[in-house]
Amino acid sequence: RSGFYRVVYNSEYHLKLTQLVKANKLSELDRLSLLSDTTEAAKAGHLSTVDALVLLKAYSDEDSGVVWDIIAGLLGSIRSAMDDEAVREAMKPYIRTVVAKQLKRLGWKPKPREPHLDTLLRPVILGMAAMADEPDVVKEALRLFKETSKSNSIDPDLRGIVYGTVAKKGGKSDFDKLLKLYNDSTSSEERVTLAASLTNFEQPELIKLALGLIDSDAVRLQDVSYWVAYSFMNRHAKAATWQWMTMHWDWLVKNLGEDLSFYRFPVYAARAYSDSSFLPTYKAFFAKNMGVAFERPIAQGVEIIEWQSAWRKRDLASVK
Repeated sequence: RSGFYRVVYNSEYHLKLTQLVKANKLSELDRLSLLSDTTEAAKAGHLSTVDALVLLKAYSDEDSGVVWDIIAGLLGSIRSAMDDEAVREAMKPYIRTVVAKQLKRLGWKPKPREPHLDTLLRPVILGMAAMADEPDVVKEALRLFKETSKSNSIDPDLRGIVYGTVAKKGGKSDFDKLLKLYNDSTSSEERVTLAASLTNFEQPELIKLALGLIDSDAVRLQDVSYWVAYSFMNRHAKAATWQWMTMHWDWLVKNLGEDLSFYRFPVYAARAYSDSSFLPTYKAFFAKNMGVAFERPIAQGVEIIEWQSAWRKRDLASVK
């Protein structure tokens, strides 16, 4: 990390570096740099994603929060771009193995006089474990939600994990409870956390309910961009979200046209797709709604769909 460039190592040297990570012979900055460069090299096609996954297994003893942010980002990118249910299921035991040591060390509750960095790392590890359906983590998250009537009874750092797990595993009654917490909350940060969960249910009827709230009095205009972005991040909702956005474009222009966050909408949509067959639909819609302020984000969106599609086509079989 001594300059503004990425380093791509060949497979032989990459294996040697992986062994150094496993033996704890590299500094925190070097561990971060190696994994970050490997991640970006895999995305760009300069290195196989399999090499990145092999390297990542050497990080099972990792205790640095900033390095774990890179780990979480890599795994999230692979899950999203590969867009394959078999891969997502196969990654769960892999992720559980990667986080096992830190999950056991950190648990759910802060230790007396624990380092501040452990406090920051806990939600990252628990979030990854919940994403991988770690049974004890899922069980505890559902218990905490069931026993709470007010959001402030759950640790603020862990609410997103609890709510997200409930959305992943729950149904209409859970949606209604989350919506009540949303309506009762006066905290902007809390409402954003709840919005991320309300837009993350899998059931079509609940996806429709969540999208229907966006242009209602329940959602403040300054929060609309969060609801749209989070809805696109839900793979079960991305098609419905695209349809909602295109049908409500005039409403969005009228109410958010002066808001800088509105010009990120093409990027929000693009991130949800790693299939080049969507590109004509994407380009056709924005060609009709092109403005000077949209030129750059639309170009970015096209590029995102293209590189994600190329990454998926190149590495899906080997990742499987």
